Amino acid sequence: MTFIPVLYAREHYSLVSIGTMISLFTVGGAISGLLAGHLSDRLGYKPIFFLTHGLATFSLFVSCWFFRETGSISTPLWQDFWSWPPCPSA
Repeated sequence: MTFIPVLYAREHYSLVSIGTMISLFTVGGAISGLLAGHLSDRLGYKPIFFLTHGLATFSLFVSCWFFRETGSISTPLWQDFWSWPPCPSA
Protein backbone atom coordinates (compact mmCIF):
# COMPACT_ATOMS: atom_id res chain seq x y z
CA MET A 1 0.00 0.00 0.00
CA THR A 2 3.02 2.27 0.26
CA PHE A 3 3.21 2.89 -3.49
CA ILE A 4 -0.42 4.01 -3.89
CA PRO A 5 0.07 7.62 -2.63
CA VAL A 6 3.11 8.00 -4.88
CA LEU A 7 1.16 6.65 -7.86
CA TYR A 8 -1.72 9.08 -7.30
CA ALA A 9 0.70 11.97 -6.77
CA ARG A 10 2.29 11.18 -10.14
CA GLU A 11 -1.19 11.25 -11.66
CA HIS A 12 -1.55 14.82 -10.28
CA TYR A 13 -4.25 14.14 -7.69
CA SER A 14 -4.42 16.62 -4.82
CA LEU A 15 -2.96 15.68 -1.45
CA VAL A 16 -6.42 15.92 0.12
CA SER A 17 -7.92 13.42 -2.33
CA ILE A 18 -4.94 11.06 -1.89
CA GLY A 19 -5.30 11.17 1.89
CA THR A 20 -9.04 10.63 1.65
CA MET A 21 -8.68 7.62 -0.65
CA ILE A 22 -6.03 5.99 1.55
CA SER A 23 -8.05 6.67 4.71
CA LEU A 24 -11.24 5.24 3.21
CA PHE A 25 -9.35 2.19 1.98
CA THR A 26 -7.83 1.57 5.42
CA VAL A 27 -11.05 2.14 7.36
CA GLY A 28 -13.01 -0.01 4.90
CA GLY A 29 -10.52 -2.83 5.32
CA ALA A 30 -10.75 -2.67 9.10
CA ILE A 31 -14.55 -2.59 9.14
CA SER A 32 -14.89 -5.37 6.57
CA GLY A 33 -12.44 -7.54 8.51
CA LEU A 34 -14.46 -7.16 11.69
CA LEU A 35 -17.73 -7.75 9.86
CA ALA A 36 -16.44 -10.80 8.00
CA GLY A 37 -15.05 -12.26 11.22
CA HIS A 38 -18.37 -11.81 12.99
CA LEU A 39 -20.34 -13.30 10.09
CA SER A 40 -17.98 -16.24 9.70
CA ASP A 41 -18.41 -17.05 13.40
CA ARG A 42 -22.17 -17.11 12.93
CA LEU A 43 -22.47 -18.69 9.47
CA GLY A 44 -19.20 -20.55 9.02
CA TYR A 45 -16.20 -19.53 7.01
CA LYS A 46 -17.10 -21.21 3.70
CA PRO A 47 -20.21 -19.12 2.84
CA ILE A 48 -18.34 -15.92 3.69
CA PHE A 49 -15.30 -17.08 1.72
CA PHE A 50 -17.34 -17.74 -1.42
CA LEU A 51 -19.40 -14.55 -1.02
CA THR A 52 -16.34 -12.32 -0.68
CA HIS A 53 -14.56 -13.97 -3.58
CA GLY A 54 -17.66 -13.59 -5.72
CA LEU A 55 -17.82 -9.89 -4.84
CA ALA A 56 -14.10 -9.51 -5.56
CA THR A 57 -14.57 -11.13 -8.98
CA PHE A 58 -17.47 -8.82 -9.79
CA SER A 59 -15.41 -5.79 -8.66
CA LEU A 60 -12.52 -6.90 -10.86
CA PHE A 61 -14.79 -7.12 -13.91
CA VAL A 62 -16.24 -3.66 -13.19
CA SER A 63 -12.70 -2.24 -12.81
CA CYS A 64 -11.65 -3.84 -16.10
CA TRP A 65 -14.70 -2.35 -17.79
CA PHE A 66 -13.84 1.13 -16.42
CA PHE A 67 -10.27 0.72 -17.62
CA ARG A 68 -11.40 -0.35 -21.08
CA GLU A 69 -13.85 2.54 -21.39
CA THR A 70 -11.75 5.36 -19.91
CA GLY A 71 -8.11 4.22 -19.87
CA SER A 72 -7.97 4.56 -16.09
CA ILE A 73 -9.66 2.70 -13.27
CA SER A 74 -9.97 5.64 -10.88
CA THR A 75 -10.76 8.48 -13.30
CA PRO A 76 -14.56 8.10 -13.40
CA LEU A 77 -14.70 7.88 -9.61
CA TRP A 78 -12.42 10.69 -8.44
CA GLN A 79 -11.65 13.03 -11.33
CA ASP A 80 -14.17 15.76 -10.56
CA PHE A 81 -15.14 14.74 -7.02
CA TRP A 82 -13.41 17.64 -5.27
CA SER A 83 -14.69 20.26 -7.68
CA TRP A 84 -18.36 19.45 -7.08
CA PRO A 85 -20.61 21.36 -7.50
CA PRO A 86 -19.03 22.70 -10.67
CA CYS A 87 -18.27 26.39 -10.55
CA PRO A 88 -19.28 28.50 -13.55
CA SER A 89 -16.30 29.70 -15.51
CA ALA A 90 -15.66 33.41 -15.29
